[in-house]
Amino acid sequence: MPVLINNGSITCPHCENIVDVKQQRKGATYTQNWETVPPRCMQIIQWWINSHPTQSLTKLQLLHSFSRYHPTASTGGFFARVSELLGLGIISASRETMEGEHRTRITPVYTLNQNRARSLINHGGKLN
Repeated sequence: MPVLINNGSITCPHCENIVDVKQQRKGATYTQNWETVPPRCMQIIQWWINSHPTQSLTKLQLLHSFSRYHPTASTGGFFARVSELLGLGIISASRETMEGEHRTRITPVYTLNQNRARSLINHGGKLN
């Protein structure tokens, strides 16, 4: 039976108990076995460091900005690359939060680890 996750919790449809939901926030975990960063991810890193190195942006803001320079980027493909960069620790994400009187959802924003990004660029995408 599907249930709605609300503010990191669900209400059990059978017993009405509120249960916290543990959500994975570390990105694509399969990237831990990579020795080099793939070209598509490197393209995003190079674009980001040249265009918005200090800004924290949502996924949609990143996609819209990236798409202006790379119009062939697909939403699913781009979001997958963001997940991979998150898994590699090249970017970090804030937590999604609820705030205000009306419990407005604040979506996560992503920040580039500039030192790690520059190191990857200087080493041709090779991971330590």
